[in-house]
Amino acid sequence: MDMLSLLRSCGIKFYRAEDGIQDKHIRKNSSWVQMVCPVCGTDHLWLGYDTEKDYFNCFNHGHATAYELFREWFPDRNPREFLDLLDKAPHEEVEELIKTGSYKPPVPVCPLLDFKRHCAYVKGRGLDPEEMAHRWEWGAIPINGEQQYRDRLFFPVHNRDGVPVSWQTRTILQNQTIRYLTAPKDREAESIKSLLYGEHLVDPYKTVIICEGVFDAVSVGVNAVATFGKKLTQAQRLRIAWYPKRIICFDDEKDTKEQARELAALLEPMGGKTDCVFLDAHDPATAPRHEIDALLRHAGLV
Repeated sequence: MDMLSLLRSCGIKFYRAEDGIQDKHIRKNSSWVQMVCPVCGTDHLWLGYDTEKDYFNCFNHGHATAYELFREWFPDRNPREFLDLLDKAPHEEVEELIKTGSYKPPVPVCPLLDFKRHCAYVKGRGLDPEEMAHRWEWGAIPINGEQQYRDRLFFPVHNRDGVPVSWQTRTILQNQTIRYLTAPKDREAESIKSLLYGEHLVDPYKTVIICEGVFDAVSVGVNAVATFGKKLTQAQRLRIAWYPKRIICFDDEKDTKEQARELAALLEPMGGKTDCVFLDAHDPATAPRHEIDALLRHAGLV
């Protein structure tokens, strides 16, 4: 059975341009079909499936395997039931997820410090543009840049060796509904959802603080990484388990706290020590400095 037939048989609605649905995420004259993403939990048609290349990509959170999506669509069933109909095993999808295309950032990516509007946005988030430019290697995509990525901050994503292998962008405009755009599969050397943002800067022998988003990790600043969302892949869990001491510091929401505890439970059999810390602020990116300092003291990083 092919993927579209499986989706149809499961009652998952998807749309093409010829269906006459007015939605900006539907791509005209292409191999893509669009549907609601079960991970993001909105009614936007963010999730796309490329019928030619056989993979899913969400406008909001990036790539997702069929295994992860069917787990979200049907939480009471084993996703393997669906994959068996496709003759595709979970471990094969994990392998496909990690090895993708080649590293190709948007054109052009300019020095962050050369663009006042981008720097003003960074300052407005309580961050130092010089630190973001030099330590974290952030860039700026100007208004005349590649159309889909105009007026955005550029975040290169490195592997543990410090080699950039993927990327993410964030709009600096208030009226943009799609805040984050992640590298398409063919423009990253490794899947962003097999990586941890900032991992090349951490000291593995000290406590590593696990955050959700890029702004969370850079706001913590010391030995912090980000998972690009609260939904983790097995590849990311294995990367986290590689560190002997870790603190999970996700957003201050009821379901997110539960996911943090579930992650800690999954890591327990893998050895090491895992702790969950929840800030009074909504997330580390909006936390006052005294909360971040308290977190770093708890982690033994200051």
